[in-house]
Amino acid sequence: MEERLILDLEKWLKELAPPLQGYKHDDLHLRNNIPVDEPKNAHAHLQAVLLGNYVIVPFKDGKLQIGQYQDVILVELDGPKQRNIVISIQS
Repeated sequence: MEERLILDLEKWLKELAPPLQGYKHDDLHLRNNIPVDEPKNAHAHLQAVLLGNYVIVPFKDGKLQIGQYQDVILVELDGPKQRNIVISIQS
């Protein structure tokens, strides 16, 4: 992945859903049954909506079938945190 494109993506996401923007989700004192260490992370949820949470990529002969300038990337928007990913291969 081109490094400068990653920087552009980060800038774009922060412009569309900036942290600490006064989101209702971040009114932690108004929410029930949340952990004491719950972060104000509404911006991360909104940014995730923009990116989506899955990708379907063809696989052939053990290789991803993507274009020369394409990549599959995982983006952490609310961390760092321990994450699990699921990879499903269908034939």
